[in-house]
Amino acid sequence: MTSYHPHLVEVAWASTVIFVVVAGLLSKQPVLINGAFVTVVGGAFIVYSSLIDINPFHLLNHFYEVLLEPRYIDHSLRSSLLLFWVVDLAASILFVLLVAHSGRSSSIHRKFFHLTLSLVFLSGLLIDGPLLALSAALLLSIFIILELFRYHSVPPWGETLNKYLQVFRDHQDGALLLTPLYLLAGVCLPIVFHSPPPPGTPSPIQLFAGVISVGVGDSVAALVGSTMGRHRWPRRKKTIEGSIGMFLSMIFALLFLRPYSASSSLSLFSITIVSIVLTALEAFLANVDNIVLPLVGYALLSWFV
Repeated sequence: MTSYHPHLVEVAWASTVIFVVVAGLLSKQPVLINGAFVTVVGGAFIVYSSLIDINPFHLLNHFYEVLLEPRYIDHSLRSSLLLFWVVDLAASILFVLLVAHSGRSSSIHRKFFHLTLSLVFLSGLLIDGPLLALSAALLLSIFIILELFRYHSVPPWGETLNKYLQVFRDHQDGALLLTPLYLLAGVCLPIVFHSPPPPGTPSPIQLFAGVISVGVGDSVAALVGSTMGRHRWPRRKKTIEGSIGMFLSMIFALLFLRPYSASSSLSLFSITIVSIVLTALEAFLANVDNIVLPLVGYALLSWFV
């Protein structure tokens, strides 16, 4: 996924897998999961420090250097990007609090997270792709851990997480709230298959497939369909008006991003075909569209580039 501090990603994901297994074994005694978490995280710090040959007590300074003292990008540019991400995260948390307080949510509310996540990925791909890839891998790991705390009702976190997250439950979710994980995983898929280039080098257009399909297209489809939709596709809940909105929004988004990408020669014909296919899939897929749309979008854009 990324060659930028690969050991950090490897250790984070190995630790996440271990914690998932241990949490499952301790599911009947959820309070012990806290201890397991501390143990796994402590072990991860020790393993990571040995891999990069650094004293574990110097890890905080190391992480500071990773984030704020990059050697390949202007310090002020990196700081501005991180500040934008922090503001984006703060807006998401505030939105969760407000919607949870109201006690109910709709598909439009859930699309707000499509917007905030897409802004993170869009800014990262345009400014600092390697940091985005690293951050996305770590964020997905964090999401999985938080869902485990919620699912197993681990005190004192489980009750609070349920209070604020259950309101966003989608019809696709079961006991596990998988929709947020599908969203993040889907937007991440293109940078899993193709590592982003270093800062200063335009990213291939296919790396924006998750942002275009899920962040822009799917969100516009939901917004237009819920506010102006009158005609439904046969045997489907999706509306024709929503599909038209998705189709047009993806064309405009791809045309806008084309000059800022490494694929400036991508033709309008290719953009139209990609938009048609993704719109059709969104209209007739019942589940996991957050995974399928970025995957198909990446494949099609890679084919046409």
